[in-house]
Amino acid sequence: MTDEELRSVIHHAVDCRLSGVQNDPFLARRVLAKGERKMKKKIAALPLLAALILALTLTAAAAEALGVNVFEWFGRRYAGLAKDSVLAETPAPVTDGKTYSAQIVNAYYDGETLLVGYTVSGSGETEPFAPDAAALSKMTVCNDFPTLALRNGEEDELLQKWNAARETGEAMGIQRVTVYPSDHTVTDDGIDLPPTMEEPCVGADGVEYVIREYESPLPDAARNRDSLTLSIGLYRAVTCWYYDGKTCYVGYGEREELPPMVATVRKADAESVRFAGKGTYGGIPLTVECRASAVMARLTLCADQPFPALPEDHWYECVLLDEAGNRLPVRNVLDFGEGTEAEVLFDGTGAAPQSLTLYILEAREGDWDQAAALENAQPIPLDAL
Repeated sequence: MTDEELRSVIHHAVDCRLSGVQNDPFLARRVLAKGERKMKKKIAALPLLAALILALTLTAAAAEALGVNVFEWFGRRYAGLAKDSVLAETPAPVTDGKTYSAQIVNAYYDGETLLVGYTVSGSGETEPFAPDAAALSKMTVCNDFPTLALRNGEEDELLQKWNAARETGEAMGIQRVTVYPSDHTVTDDGIDLPPTMEEPCVGADGVEYVIREYESPLPDAARNRDSLTLSIGLYRAVTCWYYDGKTCYVGYGEREELPPMVATVRKADAESVRFAGKGTYGGIPLTVECRASAVMARLTLCADQPFPALPEDHWYECVLLDEAGNRLPVRNVLDFGEGTEAEVLFDGTGAAPQSLTLYILEAREGDWDQAAALENAQPIPLDAL
């Protein structure tokens, strides 16, 4: 099964409330570094996927996102990148003029890091479905009866009837079309850029706004170019449900490949900064290096000897503060394994730091006084090189 086929199945599975979707590697905000088992994901995969499916029920009129900067729309650390996220030229949306629209709206590229902001709306059109014996034989039993969200549209009566079918015992079927993007982003010269996380949110206008973040640093061939031309594939698929009064069945139609979303992003006038410093933790000397930008920071630690083993529900956690005292959101725990070197990743604040200070804490499950632990921790200043 290809990645796109897998993603199609996952989208279908969300509507059916199936388990297992939490492991989708691209739709949940996740981290790839060691020690992530201790960290909470910023967005749980199931609500994230459900939000994506719901957003795809919008009309083309609602999807008009021209003039909206997705980075500004999200705010937080993304807002600081907005001024450098304007595309070389505004690409035309991918649309059939009636039922769906998708478009790359913004992108930030600093030579090593890439973030893409795009919008998607699709038909999500729901219609009655009455399978014959041959069609029903190709469907599979749905373990959980899917309750579909109302859309405040003409189809709400049909959706209400479907949602009540389990209680009324009335036999009925429905089918829904969804439009969704590929997990792959490819440059015009064929470089497949690996995504690491994606953050979607449905706006008051009904449009699905999404920021996709990529592995950093980017592959060597995609670094430090004057610009990148990007392409994200689009697909459309049909999901069918049928309830015979006792058992619910689900079936998946053929996936249709749509034209891709394409855009060119120029390299921003923003460089990463290197930092270095030395300190101790629990009497163990440490050498620390860090490369930080407006988007993220990558911290490398080298200890003179292994850190002491901790109890089962304890772990080492890094706190990184910039010159203004802003705390960079950490993506993974500090885990040396059986060695003396470790790497910790952080989200940026939207502006490149001028100086950094590192604290190492012993964290644990349950309630603990992090503020007191931070106050008692030994600071390790990191100076710009």
